[in-house]
Amino acid sequence: MSENPVDNGKTKMSGVIYKITCTATNKSYIGQAKTHKTKNGKPYKYGSKGRWSDHKATAKTSTTPLASAIRELGADAFVVVDLETVKESDLDATEAHWIETENTLQPNGYNVMSHSRNKHNKESELYNQYVGKVAVAEIHPVKKKDTIDFFYVYLIMLDGSSKRLTFGQNDIQTIDEAKSSALEFVENLDCEVKDFTKEEYKQQTRTLYELTGTIREVTITSASSLVAVYILTSTMKMQKERLRICFGGKTISKEKAYIQALDYIKTLPCLPETVIIDKLKTVYNQCPQQAAATTS
Repeated sequence: MSENPVDNGKTKMSGVIYKITCTATNKSYIGQAKTHKTKNGKPYKYGSKGRWSDHKATAKTSTTPLASAIRELGADAFVVVDLETVKESDLDATEAHWIETENTLQPNGYNVMSHSRNKHNKESELYNQYVGKVAVAEIHPVKKKDTIDFFYVYLIMLDGSSKRLTFGQNDIQTIDEAKSSALEFVENLDCEVKDFTKEEYKQQTRTLYELTGTIREVTITSASSLVAVYILTSTMKMQKERLRICFGGKTISKEKAYIQALDYIKTLPCLPETVIIDKLKTVYNQCPQQAAATTS
């Protein structure tokens, strides 16, 4: 993945991927940093050493897992090594690669996201880490007090696995910029894209900010000409409190609505013990034409 850094005539436009490991816990953090920064119009060396200094300084007030560990165990309990040097536009993709390779996402490590978007980088080619590997990419808005807080992209991979990437959660971008970044990212993947920010998906996105507690049970069933998904959480005492999300309509067949409902359930933060009740599974295991006639 490495490429020769680009020389702009003054200093090399490159960055470094670094790994911070705690010798006490054997947990690690993967990060990125520009090799040089500019102050008063003059470039100076930064890299992993400069970024580590920043980590130590912000650990006094930051609430990230890495900062908490530095406060608790002391800076001397950590070792910093450089993993790879790449051009700036490749930093995001390379960082995502190393986070996955080193398995540093919580709880195994100190990373809280599978990638980041460095505010100092003018361009990002994060999609290079996923291009050719994705079957479907979904863009979801996450709301806080009825206002979009950030976006996440849910990737259904060709190998059957899934990944979730966030855009706009680090206060670096405006909401519009975050959405543009998410759209640009999925457009470069050359796969099917579902944009849940569009009006036709408005009702489905409610669950992302209305639900409280953990999801205990999800039921998918028929609702007249529609398909309904009922969600029961640990804070709900009765079945009638369940949140209902409907799929389908005049222009969408019930069979297609069922498929949309199944795809939607995959995006929910279900636990291994969450009970999934699919009352339409046996119906749609029939041939599509017969299933559509039976349930319409």
